[in-house]
Amino acid sequence: MLKRTFAVLMAFLLMLMLFCGCAQTNLEENSAIIKPGTTYIGAKAIFSGSLSGFYGPTYTRYEITEDAVVCKYSVYSKEKVFPVEKWEWQEFPYSEEEWNELFLVPEEIFDIFQYGKIMYQPITELSSFLLVDGEIWCMNITPVNDENHPFLVHSIELLLPEDSSGKALFEYAPAMSSKEPFFDFEIRTDFSRISASGGEGRLVDVDKPYFQLGHNIVIDDHDFIRWSPMDYDGIISNGAEIDFAVFQNGDNTSWVYDGKIIIEQIKSENGKTLYEATLISPDLILKTDENTGKAYIYDPDTWLGDDEEY
Repeated sequence: MLKRTFAVLMAFLLMLMLFCGCAQTNLEENSAIIKPGTTYIGAKAIFSGSLSGFYGPTYTRYEITEDAVVCKYSVYSKEKVFPVEKWEWQEFPYSEEEWNELFLVPEEIFDIFQYGKIMYQPITELSSFLLVDGEIWCMNITPVNDENHPFLVHSIELLLPEDSSGKALFEYAPAMSSKEPFFDFEIRTDFSRISASGGEGRLVDVDKPYFQLGHNIVIDDHDFIRWSPMDYDGIISNGAEIDFAVFQNGDNTSWVYDGKIIIEQIKSENGKTLYEATLISPDLILKTDENTGKAYIYDPDTWLGDDEEY
């Protein structure tokens, strides 16, 4: 009798362990990663369809709330709110055959099934989040005038938490400080050329005669991107988006890194304006030196440390 009771107890404990394991697995799959209060950024292009005419990350900001996704395509655009019925990962809704029909020609088919199990979170009829191999992707589908392919995959991009690559602060107070009135981002990677472009304010190259100023600059002589909040008319900008690329061989064929620096005004009072910079990049990190207050950008896989040189 005792043996039978023990066997039943062991069987019950085994079933409980299996149940807990399954529950934990489901919890990990469905909890997620998508949490209200988190903001994600489209940081890397996974796939771009031939009809999209776009081959890079969108850097779209996706703010997750309890019952919606708030999208902002740039610091200059208005927010768009897309209600979400519930946050819960679902089974991927496409069979392999149905998936292949979302591409115009066989040569363009993106083999998503190579990544194993895929989970799905619908946002709108044409967009969704995917949980793929531990990453969150955003997929966009577009309707087309084709009987055989009424819908096509427009783009898929990797989403990263907004704060995953780091932030930095900058106080602009040229009349009250001896510091240069520029927001510097030192690039601590192996490179020979940096190209940068930004809309608001001005990019500055202090190694060029008379301070080269503009919205598009190429940097060969130093290792930082420098931004001024003041535009050509003396107006102080509320922020900026700086797209940049890092090259190794002095030309545009040796791309190594790219990313976007999003700069936003936090507050302005008493002649001082405080800005916060957020780096969006799948490979680089933005960090502030605690001793000097300077912001630098580096690759964590190759960074040698503050006391080392490349």
